[in-house]
Amino acid sequence: DSVLVHYSWPSRGHPLGYAYDRDSVLFARDGLQDLLEQVSAAGADHITIAAHSLGSLLTVETLRQMASSRSSSAVWRKISGVILFSPDIDVDVFHEQAAAIGELPQPFVIFTSKRDKALALSARLTGERERLGNIDGADEVADLAVTVMDTTAFSTGAGHFDAADSASLLAVLGQIATAGGVLEGDGRVGLLAGTVVTVRNATQIIMTPVAAMSGMSN
Repeated sequence: DSVLVHYSWPSRGHPLGYAYDRDSVLFARDGLQDLLEQVSAAGADHITIAAHSLGSLLTVETLRQMASSRSSSAVWRKISGVILFSPDIDVDVFHEQAAAIGELPQPFVIFTSKRDKALALSARLTGERERLGNIDGADEVADLAVTVMDTTAFSTGAGHFDAADSASLLAVLGQIATAGGVLEGDGRVGLLAGTVVTVRNATQIIMTPVAAMSGMSN
């Protein structure tokens, strides 16, 4: 049986508090690492980390910090997957973080949407063209062993959390999980729902409502 453990940290909860929220990520790294160590010490055999928006920056920063710490090696071996939903991370920063981490935990899944209005605003605030969560395609992370799940076709409203906001996408993801997962344990693409594009080390799955439901019925 699985146990869900939630981690939170200070946030202004308002667009005008964005700088404060980003600074809070640095403050929260040690706390998240401590939580993961406690979960491991409690007897967890496998740990899957799921994060949303700036929580993705916190997660990858914590992984980078842990990768350089010998004391975290026991916990590191138990991390059996990382899922980033709409990650609010500068693409170049993510590349630097990944380089510092070395071998990324597998599977490493990134949910993106080119219609993510919140990330479009974040990009403008930081003077960038885009964030990791609204990249155009897998070519921008082609050197990394990651799977990019493009949910643009499911985006409504702000498009910042399609996996939770879209009932049709929730249904598809639920059926995929029941049937064995998006990815096999060795990182290979398993049951799919959409168009698959492989660019060097990265794989992109461009999900569409029609393709997804068709894939479930086959």
